[in-house]
Amino acid sequence: MIAWLSPDPDSFEPACQRFAHEHYRLTAGATNGADLAVIDLRKRVWSPRVASRLAAFARTSAPEAGIVFIGPIDLAFAERANLRRTAELALVGDDLAPAVEACRQKLRIRNVAEETGERLKSVAALTRLSQFPPIDTSPEPPSVLVAGSPGRDALAAIAAASSVASVCEAALSAGQAMAALETGLYDCAVFLPNGAGDPLLALARAMRRHARLRNVPAIVISDPSLREPPSNCEQMACAHAADDLPSRIQILTRRARLLAAMRRFLSACAGDGVRDRISGAFTPAFFGQHAERIFARSAQTGRVLSLIGVRIAKSPGDSFDAASVRVQTQAAQLVNRVTRAEDCVGRVAQDTFVVMTAATAEADAEIAARRIGGVIANTMFRSRCDRRVFPVATATAVIERRPKERLEEALARVLASLKAATPKAAER
Repeated sequence: MIAWLSPDPDSFEPACQRFAHEHYRLTAGATNGADLAVIDLRKRVWSPRVASRLAAFARTSAPEAGIVFIGPIDLAFAERANLRRTAELALVGDDLAPAVEACRQKLRIRNVAEETGERLKSVAALTRLSQFPPIDTSPEPPSVLVAGSPGRDALAAIAAASSVASVCEAALSAGQAMAALETGLYDCAVFLPNGAGDPLLALARAMRRHARLRNVPAIVISDPSLREPPSNCEQMACAHAADDLPSRIQILTRRARLLAAMRRFLSACAGDGVRDRISGAFTPAFFGQHAERIFARSAQTGRVLSLIGVRIAKSPGDSFDAASVRVQTQAAQLVNRVTRAEDCVGRVAQDTFVVMTAATAEADAEIAARRIGGVIANTMFRSRCDRRVFPVATATAVIERRPKERLEEALARVLASLKAATPKAAER
């Protein structure tokens, strides 16, 4: 839930529709328990004191909520700097896409950080040995790649990035930029597309799905009228690049390094009693202990929480054992790869897994369940002697935690729904 604070009452309905398109729910005014507060300053003569008072009022109403300011594109540099000292700032024109992206990034950071803290508490509470990597980041200056056609804007971006980067290199096309990024030598990418059809925008969108590039922050410097900017990038006006680009590169790079470190911790957290050695999923004991902690936090904050049940079954007409150790190990690895690092995958039976997705509504969990089922059903597994390949069928079920519902009750519901679900296999 996102609280919308604006002196313009007519701005709420269009904002509500725009955020609803991205599956976010807005409420008018500061609300207790809001996940985020968006303060609209586009039609207000404001001062730093006014902005600070609005942010303080939002934090008083919802202490755990993040703050995002929305301002017009023509804000002066001093005004932009003052607002960014207090909270995140999104500069928007007719379209609220930059504001939606700022909220999405804010919520992602919060979810990963909260899960890291709760996972660390659960691991520390165990009486057995556990292994996890340290959560640390590099203090080195970032290395930056600037990609775009030669021109005044490109030269200004290179000059601005060079002031804070240890290495700043340039690429003239999307092909050169992709080849350079795949080397893994850059901490941040700056794109200067010529228009809506520029391949650089497609490259920026593809970075989110690339295993090596998803942790590299991207900044798109373009005309504010650009439609459908990449949802995983920060958009910046050409006129603001000289002043804002150095500080944004530093902030985004530090944030990306911290997020990558937390995700490494979440993915590598293991040890005796933490993860099942056969499947790689969390053990029932650790999953139950950690789930109790997440359920308690959901009850405290009022945030949604969903459970996804996954059952591996034998494909019709196949004589191979779908419950074998090898199949279960490969299936668990696929589930872990498809889900997010902040999701918790536990093995509750020989052929049954439960994925706990915090701060996720049932509709979004349904999408994740279809993705999990589709990946497993369309993966061919090998027999023990590698003589032939065969598919397995997958059944999935999704439930959203009800108010005041305990872990045992939610698990019973998802397992009952999973038992009634019909396993599906890919056609061969």
